[in-house]
Amino acid sequence: TAAHRGAIQASCYPMTSKTNCTTMVFKKCCITTRTSLNAKDLDFFETLPISQSIRFVGMEPVLACHGTPFENQKALLSEDLFVQKCEERYIICGHTHMQGFVSDGKKKIINAGAVGVPLKSPKKTQYMILTSDGKDWKPEFLSLEYDVDTVIKEIHESGLWDASPYWCRITEHLLDTGELPHGTVLNHVMKLNDYQDPWYNIADSYWEKALDELGIR
Repeated sequence: TAAHRGAIQASCYPMTSKTNCTTMVFKKCCITTRTSLNAKDLDFFETLPISQSIRFVGMEPVLACHGTPFENQKALLSEDLFVQKCEERYIICGHTHMQGFVSDGKKKIINAGAVGVPLKSPKKTQYMILTSDGKDWKPEFLSLEYDVDTVIKEIHESGLWDASPYWCRITEHLLDTGELPHGTVLNHVMKLNDYQDPWYNIADSYWEKALDELGIR
């Protein structure tokens, strides 16, 4: 997508005196992306649909998407007007990292949750099994314990902790407690900064203060 291309170009931005740990890990990710993917790869990603209607013989179609049927980076809400424009009654989505099922009587929105870093589900992984009797789809939400301590250990050993300690502290807290996703913490950091700098270039002092105020060790 255009966003992917923009992120790759961002890896060309020079380091400045304000560069912090978050900027460094962002640039590292961009450089890795740029060296791993070429124009042909990006062209392929741009051909992928934002949403996909999945159809099985004798069963109702299901619309699958990450965020909404029309945009990846927004959470899907039952009151969204464009939901009513979808042909399918059942919509499977993600993005929020929280399992859930909502219905307005006509449309049914099913969020499968998150395998790696789910919210409100400490030290567990989430997934969903969808079954049909030929007429209606029924979600079965599952949550299983997994070895979070090993994941945290691997984060330390990978070097990510040294490159971006605040981001990793948020991740560890989220894995342990199921609370305070990265976006919530980032919003707090940006507020402390009075929205003066782009998120990836906010001084470390604001991150330290935000994590301290939110109780993230």
